Amino acid sequence: LTHMLHKDAQCVHMAFHHTSGDVGKSNRSTVGLMITRTQIDSILPGGPAQGSDISKGDVIIAVDHQVATSENVSALLVGNDDPGVVVILTMKNAAGMEMDVHITRMATEKIADRRRV
Repeated sequence: LTHMLHKDAQCVHMAFHHTSGDVGKSNRSTVGLMITRTQIDSILPGGPAQGSDISKGDVIIAVDHQVATSENVSALLVGNDDPGVVVILTMKNAAGMEMDVHITRMATEKIADRRRV
């Protein structure tokens, strides 16, 4: 597992990846969110979170029913890093309303392809 953290924000959609059993083949996935601690900074255009009920400024309070903290949120979002896996994010919006949002991890290569169009 390789990871990189940007200066102040955790770039979840690109920061974490591992290589699958096929040599040279990347098996990275994303939920399409950029966060600082547990707060949403932005939603990646073309990513799986785009079009969901998640907004900039919302706070992730749990991932797959596990409490999210500044220390563990990146690991929880990455999970097994397999595209196609559904992630349940429990979010709190600016009004204090909590909601569960289901997002399917997408291969990072697919997002890159969508952004080129």
